[in-house]
Amino acid sequence: MRIHDREFLEPFWVSSEIPWEQRHSSNAWIDLYLRMRREERAGVALHLAVSIDGRFAGQVDLERIDRHARTADVGLWMSSEYTRRGIAGGIGDLFLDFVFGELGLERLSAAICIDNAPARHLAEYVGFEYEGTMADYLDVGGHRRDHDLWAVTASMWRADRAAHTDDPQSRRFAT
Repeated sequence: MRIHDREFLEPFWVSSEIPWEQRHSSNAWIDLYLRMRREERAGVALHLAVSIDGRFAGQVDLERIDRHARTADVGLWMSSEYTRRGIAGGIGDLFLDFVFGELGLERLSAAICIDNAPARHLAEYVGFEYEGTMADYLDVGGHRRDHDLWAVTASMWRADRAAHTDDPQSRRFAT
């Protein structure tokens, strides 16, 4: 899937000297899966598969989890087969319910490359707020690039839920 969607993903994917096809091969996926399991067991990350009608469609990653501060960073990617249909927004809404409800975190942040308009739109749609631009934050797509910092807090999420109790469909953070 990531090999097929290279043109959409690579400009915003962490750079590597390893060729794209090799980084996203079956063997590389197994290595990545084992690393992700170690991170999850250590409690510093949570990697969730997105499945639509029983088919793998993408991934949501909660990384740099700080249980003491109750914060984490979030990232999401989806197959181009499922983009521009509102699915990512629904996933974002469900994920926020899980993170702020079940996990009890207080703040999520997302660093989004300034050129990644779809990710910026999604962050804003599900309730993240722009906090600032970080110069040369991350090397993606073969270049060091500026990233915008977006964040949402549990109090923002709770306030939105409380303000729309009569009409849950009007909530920014739908459930």
